[in-house]
Amino acid sequence: MPIKCFAFSLSDTKNLRLQPARYVKYPFELIFDVDINKKYGIINVLYMLIIIKLTVWIYFLETFMETNKKLPLFIITGASGVGKSTPCEILFQNETEYIVMESDLLWHDIYNTPKDNYRKYRELWLNVCANISQIGKPVVLCGCVTPEQFNVCIEKALFTEIHYLAIFCDDDVLENRMKNGRKIDDENWIKSSIEFNNWIKNNAKEQNMYLLNTSELLPEQVAKEIDKWIIERI
Repeated sequence: MPIKCFAFSLSDTKNLRLQPARYVKYPFELIFDVDINKKYGIINVLYMLIIIKLTVWIYFLETFMETNKKLPLFIITGASGVGKSTPCEILFQNETEYIVMESDLLWHDIYNTPKDNYRKYRELWLNVCANISQIGKPVVLCGCVTPEQFNVCIEKALFTEIHYLAIFCDDDVLENRMKNGRKIDDENWIKSSIEFNNWIKNNAKEQNMYLLNTSELLPEQVAKEIDKWIIERI
């Protein structure tokens, strides 16, 4: 019999538990659709538990901790397929002066709100980054974003400044990376990425984004350039 709707309640912090959503009467809850009868049901369950653990952590940070250290926040952005993930992974493995985070980590469909430019998701990440930086090191957040998505959030005041580095490449290079590198054959996806790639090139100055052309650079070289850019601004 499929388990269709569960919720995680923080009403009792001594007995955190997963329970049927219809029994949850408290304002803080997360709803998940899980069908353990499906072929990959166990993967869905494990994914759900990971999200729950992250949510507890975020809830604790936002509820019980006050940020008193203000540090800069670094945003690494670029079109899908342009070549952000590998350099950011290199930075993550070698970080010493900052903490690297991937912005897709906390994604859930409840944040899929393009009408308000994903406002709640951006606010969530600003709060998380501000709390992480209380250890005394700034956060580098990697993902496909635009400055306006963060600049409209009042949480930006939690940082001394938000710096943006935009990765881009030539259109033909981007298309080749998507088709031959990531094996993407969705033409709409490719078209959308190329359009965003061009938007970055045309609007970087107005949006106060530092541009990094990766058309002829290896991931290790890109990571080195990003690291240099970050260190110069810490």
